[in-house]
Amino acid sequence: MNFKILSFLVLGIFLLSGISAISVYSDFSDSTQIKTINTGQSVSFNVDFFSMNPPITSMKVGLYSGDNLIQSFLDSNTNSKTYSNTYTYTANTAGTFKIRAIGSDSVNTDSEYLTLVVNSVSPQPPANHAPVITSTAITNVNEGATYNYDVSATDSDGNTLTYSLTQSPSWLSINSATGLISGVAPLVSSDSDYDITVEVSDGTDTDTQSYTLTVSNVLPSSDITPPEITVVSPEDREYDTHTITLRVLTDEPADVTFRLDEGTLIEMNNPSDNLFTYTLTVDNDGDHIITFYAEDNSGNTAREYARFSIEIHESHGGDDGGATTITTPDDFYYQNKYYDQFNSDKVAYTNKTIKTYNLSILVFFYILLAIISLGIIIVVFLLGRNLRK
Repeated sequence: MNFKILSFLVLGIFLLSGISAISVYSDFSDSTQIKTINTGQSVSFNVDFFSMNPPITSMKVGLYSGDNLIQSFLDSNTNSKTYSNTYTYTANTAGTFKIRAIGSDSVNTDSEYLTLVVNSVSPQPPANHAPVITSTAITNVNEGATYNYDVSATDSDGNTLTYSLTQSPSWLSINSATGLISGVAPLVSSDSDYDITVEVSDGTDTDTQSYTLTVSNVLPSSDITPPEITVVSPEDREYDTHTITLRVLTDEPADVTFRLDEGTLIEMNNPSDNLFTYTLTVDNDGDHIITFYAEDNSGNTAREYARFSIEIHESHGGDDGGATTITTPDDFYYQNKYYDQFNSDKVAYTNKTIKTYNLSILVFFYILLAIISLGIIIVVFLLGRNLRK
């Protein structure tokens, strides 16, 4: 039977019998009289005082180890017939304790005891909280300039923080104590991106920040040497055609254009191993000049000139005052021919036909030949005659 109900029954018997009395009752919050907890834990308990002969002159509640008072919860009095309250105790020391409640009125005294057992348990360390990076990364730097980014982080536990770079180019470093990332950006030919990851640790947990750092190309190129242009064709000579093949060689990658006789600028096509070609149709005979332009990747420029002429030679018939045209064999003017070094084709430099002697000169030649022959015959006749004598 519940002790509290039993106390009320006893009190009721005293009331019916006309006897004045005081009654004290106490229990833990789970209605038990004995409780076991660990150090660091808390426990609650209730205390009730009843008197039919108020005032209640003394009400005391305390925690005892043996006869020694460890902690007092109540030491008071009241003019009321009843007094109730709930108390909480947090155990700091292991052992077996008594919670004693004592009440007195003008007639008598009553008391109640609770037993509290406290076991010793090592305190658990508080849960760790990871640090948090709070700064915003600096994501751009000019080539050749010093890059600085001071990483900031907080830790709610107040732990000492350590910084490190888990991904970065070799030209960057970080101060492990302060979080300052620094380094001199390299020279680049165009804007270049680098992946960066910084980590902060409190010894237990970490936080990371990843970002892309762009190194901007702003300085002039260190290459100041212009490209070299070698004109393979046309050669400085006369051509017997209006179709001319242009060939230009550069000593490095470049863009190549040209102008014919200071005309429109034309881009040369499809370079292969820095050899540029273009097939050009020239409308007019005569002397011409081509200006070639080259620009390399660093913006250095160069130009070169080529001169040539075009003369279309036509063969003449027999209506030119009686002159006779003799066509020479193909190898007759061998010394006046050039060879195309790419196609091994012969290129005519002079006309293959010439004009020879007119008819009157030929007649004179034949008459002279007859006179000489006649002279030889006469000499032979005279010599033979002398020999017979």
